[in-house]
Parts: sequence; C-alpha cells; structure tokens
Amino acid sequence: MENAECIYHTGPVTALYVEGTYIIAGCGDYLYLYESENTQCLQRLSALTCTRIHGIRSDNNGQLCAFGEKRACIVTMDTNTLSLTDRKTLLQDLIWDAQFLKVKGQIVFALAHNTIVKWDSNNDQIMDIVQCEENSILYCARFITSSWENLILAAGTVTNQVLLWSPYTTRNSSGLCTVMHRFKGHQGVIFSVRYNTQRQQICSVSDDRSIRIWQLTFPNKVTMAIDDLDIEDWTGCQSTPLHVLYGHSARVWDINLLSNVMISIGEDSLCCVWNYSGEVIQKFKGHKGKSIWSLAADKKEQFFVTGGGDTSIRMWKLDVAENQSVNMLHSQSLPFPDQNDFVRVVSLWKSNYVLGITDEGSLLIHSLIDNKTSVIFKDSNFKSYTVIAVSHVIALGNIKGTLRLVYSENLTDKKFSWNDYDIYKGKVLSIHWLSENSLLTTGPEGHIHCYELSSVENDVPMMTLIQTFTLPYCKQRWVSAVTLSTDRKSLICGDRAGTVHVYRWGEQINQYLDPVQSFWKIHGKTGVTDVCSADNTIYTAGRDGHYRQFTIYNGQLMLLNSNRVFKGFDWLDKLELQPDGDIYIYGFQSDSFILFSVNNNQKLVKIPCGGGHRTWDCQIIHNKISFVYLKVREVVLCKTDLHTNQLILKESLHGRETTCIRHLYSTEFDCKPCDIIITCSEDTTVLISSLTYNEKGILKLSCLHTLRDHISNVKCMASCISNIHGGHLVFTGGARAQLVISRILIQKEADLYDIKTSFQTLKSCHLNEEWLTRKQKKAKSFRSNPETRIMDLCVLSLKDIVSDAPGHFYVLGAACSDGNIRFFIFSETSKNLIPLYYSAFHDHCVLRITHTFVSTTKDSRRLLFLSAGTDGRIALWDISKLLLSFITSKTIKVVENVENNQFNCTHLSNFKDTSNSDSKYTSIANVDEANTCTNSENKVISSNGPEGEKCFDKDLVNSNSDNSVEDKSCEPVFVIPSLQSGVNGLGSLQLNDGRLLIASGGDDNALVLSVISIQENNNITIEGKCQQISAHAAQITGVQIVNENKVLTASVDQRLCLWDVCLQDSGPEISMVWCRFVNVPDISHMELWQNENRLTIGLSGEGISIYEVEKNKLS
Repeated sequence: MENAECIYHTGPVTALYVEGTYIIAGCGDYLYLYESENTQCLQRLSALTCTRIHGIRSDNNGQLCAFGEKRACIVTMDTNTLSLTDRKTLLQDLIWDAQFLKVKGQIVFALAHNTIVKWDSNNDQIMDIVQCEENSILYCARFITSSWENLILAAGTVTNQVLLWSPYTTRNSSGLCTVMHRFKGHQGVIFSVRYNTQRQQICSVSDDRSIRIWQLTFPNKVTMAIDDLDIEDWTGCQSTPLHVLYGHSARVWDINLLSNVMISIGEDSLCCVWNYSGEVIQKFKGHKGKSIWSLAADKKEQFFVTGGGDTSIRMWKLDVAENQSVNMLHSQSLPFPDQNDFVRVVSLWKSNYVLGITDEGSLLIHSLIDNKTSVIFKDSNFKSYTVIAVSHVIALGNIKGTLRLVYSENLTDKKFSWNDYDIYKGKVLSIHWLSENSLLTTGPEGHIHCYELSSVENDVPMMTLIQTFTLPYCKQRWVSAVTLSTDRKSLICGDRAGTVHVYRWGEQINQYLDPVQSFWKIHGKTGVTDVCSADNTIYTAGRDGHYRQFTIYNGQLMLLNSNRVFKGFDWLDKLELQPDGDIYIYGFQSDSFILFSVNNNQKLVKIPCGGGHRTWDCQIIHNKISFVYLKVREVVLCKTDLHTNQLILKESLHGRETTCIRHLYSTEFDCKPCDIIITCSEDTTVLISSLTYNEKGILKLSCLHTLRDHISNVKCMASCISNIHGGHLVFTGGARAQLVISRILIQKEADLYDIKTSFQTLKSCHLNEEWLTRKQKKAKSFRSNPETRIMDLCVLSLKDIVSDAPGHFYVLGAACSDGNIRFFIFSETSKNLIPLYYSAFHDHCVLRITHTFVSTTKDSRRLLFLSAGTDGRIALWDISKLLLSFITSKTIKVVENVENNQFNCTHLSNFKDTSNSDSKYTSIANVDEANTCTNSENKVISSNGPEGEKCFDKDLVNSNSDNSVEDKSCEPVFVIPSLQSGVNGLGSLQLNDGRLLIASGGDDNALVLSVISIQENNNITIEGKCQQISAHAAQITGVQIVNENKVLTASVDQRLCLWDVCLQDSGPEISMVWCRFVNVPDISHMELWQNENRLTIGLSGEGISIYEVEKNKLS
C-alpha cells in the first residue's frame, strides 16, 4: 500500500534566506518560497527527508545548500522556482554551518564537535576532515571567509567561549588544529556568532541574555577586504571588548550584523534593532509565544524577515528602523498663557487644534499651525467643573445643568458663536456625540436626554429633544460610553459601574424609558470606557482588560465572546474598528500610552506619559498620530508616525504547543477541498481556521477566529452538531478544571468562494464548582483543587441516545486529572451545565474518554462510555438508565421553562433515579446534600484474569434522607486490563457481527487490540486480545480505528503507522502496513475525517500536519 501524503505542514520556522524579493523558509523538512510583494506562497519543496531544516546558505549564483541535523542537500533556484538536485550528503555529526567555497561545487561544514568537513558536492565525496584541538561541544558556528586556504571558523562552545581557528593554523603534536583566539566573558552557552567585515567586529549572543561585541585590529593592514586577510593576519590580530548589551528578557538566539544596524532575536519573541553605539533603536514584537527562531535580511538591507515558534513569518521594513527620525516621538508643552489659571480638560479638534477648559471657566483653543493660543470665552458658570465632547460643534456642560454648543464657520478668523440650553436642574454629568448631528447627555437621577441638531440660525446651532431614557441606579450614575446600532433601532450605552444597557431607539419622548436589557457589571467595577458598532456587531471595552463582542438578535444583545488583549494591559480606554477588519485598542499600560493592533499582535505606539490619565485625546490622520494629555497641570502634545512596519507572509498558529486538533466542516470550491478545523494550545487560546488552496495549488491555513475564554492552557476539545441553531457546539477543557462551551456557525458563500464563520461563548465554568450548591459556595466550605485538569472530553446529543428526547440537551463526559470521570447534561437553550454522575474508580489521572454505540439483538442501541487512565485500565460505563431517569424527571421541564437565557441554579432536587435498587450508577439527586463520590474502597472487584474485571457492590447504601439519594455505586460495568502504564490513545468500533473492537496505546509504547462481546443479558466477555509490544519507539499519543481492518497510530517518536488487523477465531492479529515520518515533534493528538474519496489525518503537537490517503488504498 502507498504511504500517506503530507498535504500541509506548519511548525516552527527554523531557517530563512532572502534572495531579492523572494524569501525561502525552512519549516520541518520542507522549503517554502514566498514572494514579498504579494505575500503569496509560490512553492513547497520537500528537501531533507525526515530532517528539520536549520540553515540555508547560498553561493550567490542560484545554488542553495539546505542543512539540518546531519543532512545537507543542494537546491537550485531559477527565477521563482526551487529545484531539488540529487546532491545530498549524510555526515557523522550535527551540522551547525555551511559555506560554499570559491571552487565550484565545494562546500565546507562546521560540525557539533568542532570539526570542519570539506565536501565535493559534484562527486559526493568527502575531501577533507579537520579537527580542532578544543574538542568541545559547539552550540553554534559560523564561517567568516569563503576560501579554503584562508578559511576561518568562529565557534561558540558549551564552555561559554567563542573560538577562532582555521584548518591551516598551526597543529599540535596530535595533528589537531590549534585555537587562534578565545573570546571570553559570557556566563552561558553561545547560541550564535556573527562577523561584520566592514567594521571588523565579531559578535556573539548567549544563554545569559547578553550580546557581546569585540573589535578586531589587524596590524599593518589598511584594507578592509576580508579576502585580503591571510592566516597570518588572523593569527596576529588583536581583539578589544567593545560592548556588552542587554535588551532581551530571555535567551538571545541569533543576531545579524548589517551596515548600520544590528538585529537580534530571542526567546522573548522580541526583535531588537541596535545601532553600533549599543543603543536599541526599536523593538518589534509581533510573534506570539516564546521564541523567534530564525532571522535573515535582504542584501540591500531594506527589510528583514523573522520566523517564530508560532509558525509565522513576518517581514519588517529596515528603513523605518534605521532612521530614528521617522518614528521619533515629538513631545511639546503647549503654551496656555494665564499664570493664575490651569487647564482641567483637554481635547483635540479638527486635526490642527487643541481645546482646553481651565479651572476659571475659560475655553482655550491652540492652533498647531501657527502655535498660537486664543480664548473662545471665559465664563464663571463653567468654573471648576466642565464636561466636553467635540464633533464639528463643541458641546460643553457645567455644574448648573447648562449645555453650551459652540460653533464656528471659519476657524481662520477664530470667531465663535454659541448658545446655551438649561437641560437639567443639576450638573451635566456626561456628553457624548451619537453622530455629527445628534448628541446624548446624562444628568441627575440617571436622566438621559438625546438631542438632534436641526438647523443653524445666525451662526448658532439649534437642537431638538428627540428621546429620553433613565439609567438604572448605581453609585456613579452616568453614561460613560454610547453608540447607536447600525439599523438605528437600539441605543447601547455603558455606565461607570461597568454595566452595558440596551434601549429601544425611536420611541416617543413623553416618558423616560427604561432599558430593555442590561448586562450587569460585565466590565467589573471600573466602568465601561467605550462602545462602538459595526454592521450587526457591538464592541465594548473597559478597564478590566477585556473587550467584548455582541451581536444583535431580535432587538437584543447576545454576548458572543470576551477577549483579553495581553497580560498587564488592563486599562482599555478606546476601540477603533479599521476598514481591513483590524481593531485598534487605545489604553494605558504601566506608565505608557499604548496603541495596539489586534490583527498584527503588535504595539503600534508606546508613549511614556506617566500612566493612566483622566483627560486625554488621540487622533490618527494620514498615518500620523497625535496624543494630548495633562501632566502636573501642563498640557503635553506628542506626535509620531504610525507604522505597523510589519508584513505577515505566513500566519501564526499558536504561541506554544498545539494540544488538540478537531475537524468541523468540509466543502469544495472549484473541485478543491476546503476544511474548517479548530485547534487549542498551551497558550490558552482556541483557533478556528480554514484550510484552502491558493492560486499556486498550495494549501494555506488562515485563522478565522481566536477564542480567548480560558485562563490557563487548553488540553482537549470535543464537538457535536447543534440541533437548535445549526453549526457546531465546541467543548474545550484544560487546566484549573475550566470548561468552555461555544457555538460555531459556518455558512458557505458559494458566489463569493468563501466561508463565513461566527462564534458565541455559551458558558465558561469550573467543573469542581458545578457540583456545589449556592449554600456551599457562599459558605466556602469546599475548595476546588486548582491543579485539576480536564484531560479529555466527549459529547453527543441526548437525542442520539433517545430519539424522542428534547434536541437541546447534550451528554458530556470529562476525564480529569484528579482521578474522576464526570458526566454532565448541557442545555443549549438555558446554557446550563447539570452535573449527572461522577466516579473515582480509576484512582489515577484519567487520560482518555470516548463513547460508542453497541447494537443488541432487539434492534436497539446501547450507549457505552470508555475511559482510560494512568492505571493502564480501560473501563466501560453504561449510564443509559440514568439518562432515562433524567428525561422522565421534572428536571427537564424546569430547564425547558427557563426564560431569557437566565438559569439561577441546578434543579437537581427534582431528579429521582427510577432505576432498580441494584443499579450500578451514581446519581446526584440533591446538590445541597451531595458532596463527593464514594471511592472504590467500598467496592469489591472480582478479577477474571485476562478476560477482564466485573464490578459489583460490596454493600448497597440506602437513602436515609428525604431530600437526597446517596451514592450506590461508582463502578463501571466492565474493566479491561490493557497496558502496563498510562493509556494515551483510545479508539473503538462496532464490528459487523456486533462485537466491539477497542484499540489502545500508551506510555509503554505498546498497541493493544481487544475484541469484546456484549450479550443480551448484559454479560460482557473478552473474546480476543492482541498486543504489539514495541509498536513505536516512544509513547503512543494517538489511536484511531479506520475500519475493521485498519488502525492508525501516532507517537512522540514522530511516526505515523498504519496497521493491518486480521480478526481470527483465536483473536485479532496485527501487522504493520507502512510507517511515515511526521514533521510534528511531540505529537499530542490525532484526528480523522473523511469524505467519499479521501481519508484525512490531522496531527497536532509543535505545529500541525495534515495527511491524506485515498480510500480505495485502505481496502
């Protein structure tokens, strides 16, 4: 049988090279060719079989040498095409560097044990091997010259030194080359060494987070050309320490020395641009996660590219980095003349003017054109307290309830007109412009007035009251942010108490209207800072560090998701939606003003200003940003150019290991498949992505949405079809026992050759707390274990079990690290998670849980859950009677009657277990009384040897309470002793003859197949068992049963294996069909999906890989 074909791979980008406008990237054992102008991937080439590419070198004549680990190959580049030659080599040690020599076809390699190998690529012949006397392990090496006679190698050792030596230097008595020079000073291993020919400087970066530069001096040598220096010159050169630089907060991986700047990358995902005086010119941070692994610059030094552990490739413009004046921050104090007065409120107006309200009631205007300040008016009624909002008209409110509108037709003559309106009997608390011609004010007792500017008479704007509302009571009762929905049917406002309110817009003004919907304290106690709308979506921001997304459905807001920008950025003050779909977020972090781009994952602007300010304003006009604020009664204006300075050639996946991959949806465009997948990671995010083919026929991964509801790493996922709204329900779980339930809607737009997706977070909770009642939570008598992790999830619709059950109920099984398996009922309409059943049978960490249906002789199906843990056993659970009891109980009616998506508590007190007294189930009838499940010490397990274990009760505990049904049993119906240690992979399939095939793999590297028979009288026996002891060289992390004859396994040894299963009377027999190397290290999960013609395999770990097998080849 033919092997599986890898159709897509993404992982850490470990090698980069720039040739003109083309970028060549090494990812796994593939080379990718990108065009920098249109960011399109032009080609994917498998270069080094089963070897990760770590470096790419060029001879400047169209030939490239790609190397990694112990392998190297020659690739030719003709215009925009890469071609793999048959010139390959396998060396005896790890390759750290390669260099084309002046003699055509000859290449030298620097190996990990301080050895230089000379290779003739034309004849595939090793011409020479030279060993240095310092037989130290190297962590890096770099050739400085390209002539064999004058070859110089700079080697970074594990002993924290940089060694300079040559094959033609003097030899010791053993014939080993002596070291010319040693550069000391680092306190950690050396990760990279570079040499600047023009400046004659050698630079190294280290584990100690430092960058060290030495100046080399060649006596009696005037020329700077490196080819004019011979071995004697290098031997006699003198070195002087020049700089010790610190700019990274973690280990520094690499550095590139250009003509005018140095570029360094590190483990902190930071890219620093330095001048040769040792100053950081700029810091670029766009990569997610914890490392930038590769770096390359074009020969003209116009841009450089970086490749990260987040799988992305980003291009940065060097002209912006080199020229400090381009992004120089211009800061000035504005001259407001009155010495006895000071400005209380500032605002920017019409791009060239700064407005200021003084403590004595003066409205000042400062022109940025002529740098002159004028007084518009001075009025004691606006003394000490004034609120302001600007549009084409300036609106001001004072403590006496007066609203003043200031207007000017021509600013050049600086003549202003205004009109006053007494709108409240107390002070005006806030003013907000809804549009150019309508504004909103807040007054005492929460009264909200909406006005429309109807006309201008005698150069004075006139206004009309069009709508009134009442803000619910809170401590600081005024509107802090407001917007109108795009259909102008709803008014959405946020208050200082952190609550978002929704009002009907367009009603009569004869009364004050109350909100039709409120999201109480959704942004915490610090208030809502901004509300904005786009299409049918509403965005809100607050000082809780989150921005939230809502959609309008039937006139009401429905919360879709909550997003945290990044750790430490809590003061979000303003959102700005960009035409390209990006979101600009304005706010304060520590002592700086921040402008953050969500799509680029980058701080576009960082202005030191002393921290959060109550009065400030910011405007962006023609890529120039102006920021004005008050500091110690002084008005400060800052200006700088706004440059993203970043072009994303390849999108990022996750910043850390991808722990799980699931397939959601498949379709086709122009006969080309398109898949929607979802991945989760240790970086706490869940990504919804599409796999589509570009114009060149290369598969591309595009991130559609990022879910950020988890507070810690996400370990597992499960999904099922939504019976209510269509789309998919996705359940994600991970650390801190957190479970997040989301609804994902997918709509194919065939006319646009696109897929439209949206998502909504339905529920986020911690499983341990779901078992507690209000009384227990309030008393805090129980503390959930923060170390508990959800290791695996499985879900199915209750309707799939019982056909006449309501469609909005789903059965969820969770495998947890505290030794428990937990079962829940989830209601999609009420968004409530109802605890149903739990067991500590395994008494060890439960690693896997899945479910299967087994047909009986009476044309009915029996649902079985399978769980496996670090105890090496597979347990079978039958909770059918418990589910039937749930369906027939009053609980289901209570849940169905819940209105407005509000569900106060779990009504399990109405639940009664209708099963017989010898039931093998744990049912929680009253949460107030239930605490924990009885452990397995009260049970007796009778072993039937290799046939398995049957479980029964030692003594049945009868209920002694009128309000609760106590635990009767926490045991499975059958147990299979499978492996010697943890079971990481688990799969099941019902055979055509009704028997059940179970496949498992685990930490002992073994693959075990078991065939069990389930009789009509519920008697379960093992009919056959087969074990492949050394199926893999490391622990098996993925097992999938393709059909009755084929099983797939994946392992940490980076192997994907297909096994042939032959079912004999004596038991199953296993034989390997093929074994495929996988580019994904530390494989954590395997997913299968299929259509009529193809079987697709998804693997996740440090990256993801997608493989494809034709179905007819699996028969």
